[in-house]
Amino acid sequence: MYGQPHRISVASLTTAALLVALLLLLSYTPLGFIPIGTISVTIVHLPVLIGLMTCGLPTGMLLGVLFGCVSLFRAVTSPSGIFDPFFWNPLVSVLPRVIIPLAAWGVYRGALRLLGARKGAAHAAVAAGALCGSLVNTAGVLGMIYVACLLGWAGDHGMDPAVAGPLLWAVALTNGTAEAIASTLLTPPVVLAVRRALRRGAAR
Repeated sequence: MYGQPHRISVASLTTAALLVALLLLLSYTPLGFIPIGTISVTIVHLPVLIGLMTCGLPTGMLLGVLFGCVSLFRAVTSPSGIFDPFFWNPLVSVLPRVIIPLAAWGVYRGALRLLGARKGAAHAAVAAGALCGSLVNTAGVLGMIYVACLLGWAGDHGMDPAVAGPLLWAVALTNGTAEAIASTLLTPPVVLAVRRALRRGAAR
């Protein structure tokens, strides 16, 4: 495995390119939004977590920045929700998405060290990192929107913080909880499958 760095590099680069394509696909199609009852659960952040835990922190950071830039671009070009004007500010749309891989990587590496060689350690560590990444995404975005309400960053499109607070809490408890569960359940099997594929490719 370690004697073939060129192949590993090419495989990682290919994986990263596929994840970029997946992120764009999920962002611009209904595939990235799963309807559950009266809420819609986004899984657009999953390529960031998958890239982070299969290709490393630099790839995760790149995907996080792309995720944020796509969010900003969509909010400007095709707004569809009451919070979209806030996403015109990169501190709302981009900054929290850059923090996703940093936080998830730290939790993932910490869980690996804590669990050691125990059975299922890799699966549990990926799940912990994915959970952290999803929570950071929700808390970061909604928290920055609330700050934007307090500071009036959205101008004429802003809203009263007294109204925004309960509304943001409702979004966090419904969508945020569902997205955290989806990330925790979906990310580990995908990450472990991609890792196996990369190892098989490197061994050929």
